[in-house]
Amino acid sequence: MRVGRRKLRTILSSGLDIQYGKSLQSFEKLETGEVVATFTDGTSVKGSLLVGADGNNSVVREGLKMENTRLTPLPVNLIGAVRRFTPEQASPVRALNPLLFFAMNPETRIFFFYSVQV
Repeated sequence: MRVGRRKLRTILSSGLDIQYGKSLQSFEKLETGEVVATFTDGTSVKGSLLVGADGNNSVVREGLKMENTRLTPLPVNLIGAVRRFTPEQASPVRALNPLLFFAMNPETRIFFFYSVQV
C-alpha cells in the first residue's frame, strides 16, 4: 500500500504541536522519565518521548552513545527526477505496473526505480 507523504504527515501529526525548522542541539533524560530537548535557537521542550528522525548525522543517535553513529558511505549515486504527465501520456508506463517497478543491471550496477504518484 502506498500513501502520499503529505497525507501520511497529516495523519501522524494530528494533535501534535510540530515546529519545523528546528535543529536539535542536545537532550537530557530526567529522573521522572521525561526528556528535555534543547535546540540550537536556545529553546527547549519537555516531553515523554523523543523520536530520533534527525537524519544521517543524528544528534539523538550520538547522544544515546550508540555504536556506529555515522552512516557507512555506499558506492551508489542517485539521480532523482519528477515528471508530470497527462493520463494519456502515463498510460503506457502504468500498463507495466500501476504503481512502481525497479530493475538493476548486474554488470553496470545501475539501479532503476520509478513510482507513480496519483
